[in-house]
Amino acid sequence: MGYDLHITRKADWPEPDGPEISFDEWMAIVNTDPELRIEGYVNVRLPDRSVARRPLAAWTAYSRYDSSGNMPALEFSHGNIAAKNPDREFRCKMWRLAQTLKAKVQGDDGEFYDCFGNPTRGASTTQNYWLALGRHFGFKFIWGDPIGS
Repeated sequence: MGYDLHITRKADWPEPDGPEISFDEWMAIVNTDPELRIEGYVNVRLPDRSVARRPLAAWTAYSRYDSSGNMPALEFSHGNIAAKNPDREFRCKMWRLAQTLKAKVQGDDGEFYDCFGNPTRGASTTQNYWLALGRHFGFKFIWGDPIGS
C-alpha cells in the first residue's frame, strides 16, 4: 500500500467539502514547470461512481532519476494532488508546488510538511522558514512554535 502525502487546500485532505485544486489549475502547473512531465495515466473513481482517466506527472529533476523509470510521480484526485512514499527530496518539491497552488502538504495521518520536508503538527507552522529551519536542525523548543512546546 504505502504512505501518501497530499497537496491540498482543505483543512484535512480527505474531507469531501472545502476548497479544492482544480484539474485545470494542476495541468497549468504541470505544463509550465520544466521539471514535470506527463508520464502515464491512472483511472480515478469520481464521486458519481464514474471513472476518469487522469495523467501522472513525473518529476524529472529527481536526483535518483534513472532511465529504468525511477522517478516520483504526482496524481490528481478529488481536488488534491497525491504522491506515494515520497522521500525528503520529493517532499520539498511537493512543498514548493503547494506554495504555487496556495496549498499545503499533508500526510495520511494528518501531519503537515514544511519546506525542508519535515513533518509538523499544524499547517500554519509550515509557512515560516525560520521555524522550519530550526526544526530541520533538531531544535526541540523554539519560542512561539507549537511544535516545540
